[in-house]
Amino acid sequence: MSGYLSQGTLGGLVTGTMYATTLNFLHSPQVNLQLFALDWVIALMFGPVGALAASSVLVCSRLLGSSVRTSVKVLISTLTVSAFVILGPIAPAYNFRQALDLVALSSVISLPIGLLTRSLKMKIAITGGTGFVGQHLAARLSSEGHEVVLLARNAPEAQNAPFIAGDLSDVYQLAKVFAECDAVAHCAGINRELGRHTYQQVHIEGTKNVVAAAYASRIKKIVLMSFLRARPNCGSPYHESKWEAEEIVRNSGLDYTVIKAGVVFGRGDHMLDHLSHALYTFPIFPLVGLKDQACRPLAVEDLVQVMRAALIDMRLRQQTVAVVGAEEIYLREAVRRVAAVVGKEPLIFPLPVWCHRIMARVFELTMKTPLASLAQVRILSEGLVEPATPVARLPYDLIPTRKFTPEQIRNGLPSPAPFCAADLRWCA
Repeated sequence: MSGYLSQGTLGGLVTGTMYATTLNFLHSPQVNLQLFALDWVIALMFGPVGALAASSVLVCSRLLGSSVRTSVKVLISTLTVSAFVILGPIAPAYNFRQALDLVALSSVISLPIGLLTRSLKMKIAITGGTGFVGQHLAARLSSEGHEVVLLARNAPEAQNAPFIAGDLSDVYQLAKVFAECDAVAHCAGINRELGRHTYQQVHIEGTKNVVAAAYASRIKKIVLMSFLRARPNCGSPYHESKWEAEEIVRNSGLDYTVIKAGVVFGRGDHMLDHLSHALYTFPIFPLVGLKDQACRPLAVEDLVQVMRAALIDMRLRQQTVAVVGAEEIYLREAVRRVAAVVGKEPLIFPLPVWCHRIMARVFELTMKTPLASLAQVRILSEGLVEPATPVARLPYDLIPTRKFTPEQIRNGLPSPAPFCAADLRWCA
């Protein structure tokens, strides 16, 4: 009986250790702990063979829907687990000390195997790859050794990844871009309509084409960058088109993650860029609406962390999640913090929404990149704290932690400069 228990304990320890070590890159820490405990309990009850069977079931369930590269990782881990479980009953582990010695040995051997499986990198296509979020996501993935392909209308200033010029209107071109990719990050979007680039064309028809191309290219995962307050039947073409894009992805039949983000800040954003330029240009700053609205500024690094988890770790499967910043503040306070960093003291006062709509329309007609668009006025008038529709809870290890601090603001600010004639649409 004691020999059977020792062998069962050994099998469970070895199997659990191997599983947790070699598959840690596929799961969150809490899931690894659950798998470890489950394997150990089954091993105590049914011996090493039972533990091996349990591991096989867990591995097969994880394998379903994963990319080819992930399948190879799981296969290597499974073979490793099997080898050590088979060795368990043969080993002379009839006392606790010897069992611990073998577990330590298995952990040492499994570590390079875990590192080897991590080296099997993925290939990710990013639509809107030269935009604010797309560039930060590409930089993060490239820094980890993953292959990134960027699709956008305009070439990036510094090309650090393969770039393909194009839009979302050609399914055939999209399929060529997605070829050999493991996943797609759909970040392309607009916050104002200009010519043929309408919300219907970009957000809705473009997303339909991305999904069709993903099917044709056998893409297993698509991550959609959406908006926190996107919802149907609200009277805003921007919000409604973003919602419809979400529905297209959710009903696509693909493994997906929809990320509903609020106001995002960081190097190259619209928030800090436009806000700082306005503070350098005008001695006043009118707030949108007569009532103070709250927001949760989201650092782009925190957003990219969530997107990476969905793309690389294949987490958040078939889920819609909201991602907002770690700190809730009023928009008035956000302006004050940025003004303090740039050394300005503007007169901040409320102004009716209808006044901002008029100004936004003028900005859209006259500026290359409007100081504020009609969609942005609607966004700011509502506040940016809670999602407008039900979402899944974000895992605790992915919850944003960076606050809207002077250091974070300073890191995201562009070069100090006021608005000038070069910002007008008719100027070269």
